[in-house]
Amino acid sequence: MSGIASTTSADDLDSPHGDHSQTSNFSKPTTKYPSSSQSSKTEYDLPPGILGLIQPHITSVTAQKFTSHKGKVYELPKKAPKFTKPLGNKILILDVESRNISGPGGLLDDGTPTTDDLQGLTLGRLNHYLFAKLHGYDYQIAQLPDDPSLHGTWNKVPAMLQAIKQYEYVFFLDGDAIIMHPHLPLEWLLNYWDISGNATIALAEDPKKFLNGKGLYPNLNTGVIIAHYTPGSDEFFDAWMTCPDETRYAGCGVWKLKHTHEQAVINEYLRYDYREEIQILSCTEANRYPNDDDECSGEFISHFWPFKEMITGAVKEAMAQYFWPPLQQTISHDRENVIKAFSVNGLGVEQAKPENKSEAGELHTN
Repeated sequence: MSGIASTTSADDLDSPHGDHSQTSNFSKPTTKYPSSSQSSKTEYDLPPGILGLIQPHITSVTAQKFTSHKGKVYELPKKAPKFTKPLGNKILILDVESRNISGPGGLLDDGTPTTDDLQGLTLGRLNHYLFAKLHGYDYQIAQLPDDPSLHGTWNKVPAMLQAIKQYEYVFFLDGDAIIMHPHLPLEWLLNYWDISGNATIALAEDPKKFLNGKGLYPNLNTGVIIAHYTPGSDEFFDAWMTCPDETRYAGCGVWKLKHTHEQAVINEYLRYDYREEIQILSCTEANRYPNDDDECSGEFISHFWPFKEMITGAVKEAMAQYFWPPLQQTISHDRENVIKAFSVNGLGVEQAKPENKSEAGELHTN
């Protein structure tokens, strides 16, 4: 497993089918992974308008309750939260890409694209970048060497292994996975999901109708992964990356290029042999399957693996919560100035006169 296909990314292009001391008490390898905190280059901050729009909504890491933009209330477990302070750049938000992202509508387009010009996967990664910048996390797009014998979705495996050696937590997302509440910190989700420091990866189930090859369990989806270095991580990732070589698992070579690639290795082999390294999240909170809202609605992360044409709408949905509700609240509180009372007398219309100022307030006219 030495390389990565150059014409695809970590996104599956096929159709549907606390603190540092609280979680780590062992020494990590010292292999260096490039992070913005290690770079001497100038870092850019979010434009003030974007920051000012979202910053007032940022949720505390230990907030007992969180209300989604759909009005659903979520509560932390009753026990004391594991994470009580932001981890900042101990967290890496990781994208993996080997295609050209500099062309028109791409992530690194040097022109001035309009919203309609931006590709869906570009908007997805802008969503990830925004999330990282809001909370002080590092953000990286990993680019790995080419290997045409492997499908590009294998990119994520070696990239995550290197990253978890340098970061407390690595949050990997496919470009079609959208963070629906960018103001909600990852630390809050780590508390809410009770992410175990003993598990190397946490990832969500697919809907129950998508069973693995053995027909025993719903598939686990590798489009959204929270990864953490543990004493078993090296062995786990070695088993994952070398599976297609068939030194450990006979028949695994078929997944080099066959859908669902590295995800199939998790579902057909590793979930049985490395149960302690895998934590399973609910489909409805960390995945999504359109038209299946009861079982898999993508409450916190919406992963549009079956229908990528929905990415643009989801990114707009995630951002709309910072604009329209506050604007509605503004006009509601400003009602005394914007609501003008009129009475109708016959065919004429005249402005009604308040009986007294103490009840109706001062009427202002332009």
